[in-house]
Parts: sequence; C-alpha cells; structure tokens
Amino acid sequence: MKRGSRSRRARRGVSTTIGMAMFMLIFVMTMSTMFLFSQRFVSYVEAAKEESDFQVQRTQEYLIVIPTGNVGGPNSIQLINPTAELILVTQIWSNNHVLNETFVVPAFGNKIVEFSSSLSPSKNFTVVTSRGNIFAGMILT
Repeated sequence: MKRGSRSRRARRGVSTTIGMAMFMLIFVMTMSTMFLFSQRFVSYVEAAKEESDFQVQRTQEYLIVIPTGNVGGPNSIQLINPTAELILVTQIWSNNHVLNETFVVPAFGNKIVEFSSSLSPSKNFTVVTSRGNIFAGMILT
C-alpha cells in the first residue's frame, strides 16, 4: 500500500505542469495576435492621416485659367493662383490636344504658358494639376 501512494505523490505535479504549458501557449498566441493587429492598425492610421492631409491640400488648391488665343501665332494661357499653396500644373488640354509639361504656379502669383497648337472652334482649355484637380477656361468671343 505504501508503494501505491508513492506513485500517486510522484504524479501530483504533472497536471500543474501541463496546465502551465497550455496557459503559456495561449498567452503567447494571444500576445502575437495582438502585436500583429496593432502593427497593422498603426500603418492604417498613418495611411489614413496621409490621405487626409492630401485631401486638405487638394481642397485648398484653386486656379484661375484665362486663355488668350492669337490667330496664327502662339497660343497662351494665363494661370493665376490666388492661394498660399504652390501649384504644379502637369497637363494642359485643348479638346484633343495635350501639352504634357510641368509648370509651377507660385503662391499668390501667375504664370503665362505659351504653346503652339491649333485651337478648336470652341477654344476650351482644361488644366490638370499634380493633385488631380481640373480647372477649365474658355475664350469668350
């Protein structure tokens, strides 16, 4: 009878060890999941802040387009920037004609762009900025 009680005493700590191992496994898995979630959340918040800043800059952008067409000569467009933001113009469209050059319109300044292309009868001009805004002007006759 003594022999049976010894083997029982020797096995008493086994369930505690298995329970502690299971607890540690669950704890490590929970912490790793929380770490991965927090890393993704931080990158999401940073991307959302960058997008919000871009949208604010985009809404603050304003450009006045005054086209002045010369018959048979170079065409010119005056771009007026009444805001405190620097504006980069990437494209100027005249119906199906495009001018793919970058022009800088300074803050509270203007820029005259001259180019030679045939004007369509409607004389419409569209200006595209680097932030994706589209501004238009038309020669009124």
